[in-house]
Amino acid sequence: MKTFDPTGWDLSTAMALKNDVSVSVCIPCRNEAETIGDLVRMIDDALVGTLVDELIVLDDGSTDGTSEVASEAGATVVPVDYVHFFHGTAHGKGNALWASLVASKGDIVVWCDGDITSFTPDWIIRLVIPLLLDDQLGLVKASYERPS
Repeated sequence: MKTFDPTGWDLSTAMALKNDVSVSVCIPCRNEAETIGDLVRMIDDALVGTLVDELIVLDDGSTDGTSEVASEAGATVVPVDYVHFFHGTAHGKGNALWASLVASKGDIVVWCDGDITSFTPDWIIRLVIPLLLDDQLGLVKASYERPS
């Protein structure tokens, strides 16, 4: 296990390392209409077109308008049933994560929860940079407190 000190890491650091690597941000969610719009807009405004090449919301059967809110905010929305049509049906968060991986095209995939209210774009930057620094890494996991 490696740990990294992200002191001084910012978008320009990530862009200097990115080269031809594509980055997808995938947000698997179900019934997150209250939070998904702000999250997508923040990522879209700060990172899409620079570090982030693809922003996908994988809608896991929401009934509260999550898909519409995410789409209006700038995400590409993929219904889980679309992935299931080609690969078979499953359920739960693990299935939503797997389905978003199937739906994305990036060399690097960053997952964010759709109900985060304390998110800042530097989270994505700090998750991506270690993968750009060390091509032997296969996974970077963040550690943060979730307010309850």
